[in-house]
Amino acid sequence: MFNNFKKNKSAFTLVELLVVVFIIGLLTSVTVYSVQNSKAKSRDVKRVNDISQIQMALEKYYNKNQNYPAVLSDLSSSTDIYLATVPEAPNQPDGNCTVENNEYVYVVSGTNNTNYTLSFCLGDDSGDLSAGVNQAVPGEI
Repeated sequence: MFNNFKKNKSAFTLVELLVVVFIIGLLTSVTVYSVQNSKAKSRDVKRVNDISQIQMALEKYYNKNQNYPAVLSDLSSSTDIYLATVPEAPNQPDGNCTVENNEYVYVVSGTNNTNYTLSFCLGDDSGDLSAGVNQAVPGEI
């Protein structure tokens, strides 16, 4: 009677357990990579949106004053507010971007501040923009 009980007992083999552990590990790796990739893409989208927002505020400022502000903070601190707060680049640089070029760098130029460049870095291609350091100038990125 006790012999029959032992014969009907079943268990997983070592190979079956290793296959299950391998599949779980593979699924976990794919999921982590996918989440990290989507986070990096969302940071790049934020960068492009920030630059577009800053450019629109710069053009409004220019239309009223016939020049661009000396610094970006003038867009939100003057009597006419063109931008509630000046956006900052996401903290984590992506792709080949470094901590140094991960910031938005605004440089005004030209006679009477009639031109500017706004530099920013993208970790990956985003729309028509390529990965790496890009510049926005009046009327285009």
